[in-house]
Amino acid sequence: MVASVFGLMSRGILGPALVFMVMAIICLSLILPLRQLLIAGTLIVCTDLAVILLYFSGAFVINIDPVQAFAAPASWFSYSIVPIYASILIMLVLSRFNKGIEQVLTELEEEKSAAFYLSEHDHLTGLPNMRVMEIRAHQAILMADRGESKPALLFIDLDHFKVINDKRGHDVGDLVLQEVAIRIQSVIREGDIVARAGGDEFLVLLPQANDTVDAETVSQKICVTLANPFRLDDDEIYISASFGIAMWPEHGRDLKSLTRSADQAMYAVKTSGKNGFKVSTSSIENG
Repeated sequence: MVASVFGLMSRGILGPALVFMVMAIICLSLILPLRQLLIAGTLIVCTDLAVILLYFSGAFVINIDPVQAFAAPASWFSYSIVPIYASILIMLVLSRFNKGIEQVLTELEEEKSAAFYLSEHDHLTGLPNMRVMEIRAHQAILMADRGESKPALLFIDLDHFKVINDKRGHDVGDLVLQEVAIRIQSVIREGDIVARAGGDEFLVLLPQANDTVDAETVSQKICVTLANPFRLDDDEIYISASFGIAMWPEHGRDLKSLTRSADQAMYAVKTSGKNGFKVSTSSIENG
């Protein structure tokens, strides 16, 4: 055993070889994280061991004195520096690959978030869509069934909106719809929800209206905020809206029946001069 060790030392394998292997690993430890250092260190040790095994097995033939070659620091420096460069190159490639994977995963997550957002929001106004309105209405009605609240539904239809689209174009009409959405959201209470039903129609759910006075108060606030002129560049656009109000459970016990009752009340406002609100006179029995 001792003879074997001294034999290895005489060939420089446990002398310069060990020194340069250790020094190479120490140098790498200064620039690489632990996991990458383990990979690089393994490459260095395996390369040096491969040189030893290939030489003693006869597969690696060099036309130089083996004792001098293995004992020379330059030889082991060469054996060690090649894995260092190879390790750094591999780490750079892996780092770029990891960054690419992270970027792809980030983009996929962003696309997933965007798709989820669009599945619950109107693409033009950013308001919750009817799918969300149905869920929130169902929750409000469940609370009402337990006697915890009394929801109301407002059906809002803009007056003369078609004229704006025809005279000023759909781009201006879209801007008006976006501003209407912002203004409605600015006056409704926390817990209330507004959704775009389609076109120039909006639904506002008041989960805890309790009585028609609350619903009329919110309607009046929306009327007032919509009465202010819409300023687009140097132009001003005036708009109003007609409201229908439906109360649970008198005018409906689900979103569909409440919407129908509020729609009928809104139509009555339209035919009587527009720009106002009216509480439904319908009932569950007469629709």
